[in-house]
Amino acid sequence: MADTELKRRDVATLIAGANLTPEPYISIDEALSLMPGVTKQSLAHMRFKGEGPNFYKPTARTVLYKASEVLAWADATRGDAAEKEDSK
Repeated sequence: MADTELKRRDVATLIAGANLTPEPYISIDEALSLMPGVTKQSLAHMRFKGEGPNFYKPTARTVLYKASEVLAWADATRGDAAEKEDSK
């Protein structure tokens, strides 16, 4: 049995034994639904620049996100009215 297969089985056993439910991945469209005003193009540009929410790329043509990370990123971009006043 390959080491990778054994490791996957061990992780699956741990998750099942601990009654953990891993957070599912969401598609680009689902991620965009959590970010009103953000377009596919701007999200792709953020990925290219290494900005924006964390993403996962299991294949060359597949990009996935986790909703909690998209929301955490959005929360981290919160603007503050005091910051705007200080920058004047």
